[in-house]
Amino acid sequence: MNKLPFTKFFALFLLSLFFSVSASAQTPTPTPKQTKAEDEEIKIESRLVVIPVSVTDARGNPVTGLGKNDFTVIEESRRQVVDNVGSADVVPLEIALLFDISASTDAMFKFQQETAAKFLAEVMKPTDHATIFTIGAAPVLLSARESSEKATVSVRSISPTKQFTAFYDTVAEAAEFLAKNAPAGTRRVIVVISDGEDTNSTRIAKAIQDGYRKAGSKINELDNKALYQLTVNNRNEASAKERVRIGKALQDADTVFYSINPAGSSYQLNQMSLYGQENMDKFAKETGGSAY
Repeated sequence: MNKLPFTKFFALFLLSLFFSVSASAQTPTPTPKQTKAEDEEIKIESRLVVIPVSVTDARGNPVTGLGKNDFTVIEESRRQVVDNVGSADVVPLEIALLFDISASTDAMFKFQQETAAKFLAEVMKPTDHATIFTIGAAPVLLSARESSEKATVSVRSISPTKQFTAFYDTVAEAAEFLAKNAPAGTRRVIVVISDGEDTNSTRIAKAIQDGYRKAGSKINELDNKALYQLTVNNRNEASAKERVRIGKALQDADTVFYSINPAGSSYQLNQMSLYGQENMDKFAKETGGSAY
């Protein structure tokens, strides 16, 4: 979990670079029955792979002014062609901001709200768009592809709840939304303000209920401690599978994951909070983002 002042977080976010790598597929080898005319059309498929990059110096300050010749990309021991490098202040940004309104973050709600508003104001440019989701008992799309001003209004209209948390479902829905709606050539970013805990995503809730059913009548013999442990075990087993699924969904959507945990260092006080932060650390690491 990175610990940086918000000002530096905003700077790193703004000055992230992204570049595309041109990868050409090999043309199929003709079969013996095929003949190759001199004027035969040869088709070569290629695709551009977007790679987000944040470059900092030894003091952690952003490094600017870099070009494509400053980067080398190696894939499977083969050097790839860097097509172009785009500075973050030029490339339009598509942000999906996920705001946790569940009971586990109730005490930190005002801090979250101010953090989200400040984030949008500091990061977004006129060409950028923000989509706001709330993380509660189920994912809720609050506003889609709005300007900074309108997105901030949406954030300030959010009210806290005492609901459970569908963290995984909301991250998956946000990734799917960006994959479908973010225009080509934009940077896709998910920013989560949450403790990363999940108690109610579809697969988590099902695993817990399936565990109760599997226990059958023996469940009535369990004391509170044993029942709690059964719940935790079932939830953790399902969470391990969800981590893999959500990580793939983020990568498939070419989305970079950032998170801000409003709990601060207190996330270390219990296993569930630790697991939640590990979720966000993992998604950030796999997509080139950061977890704060």
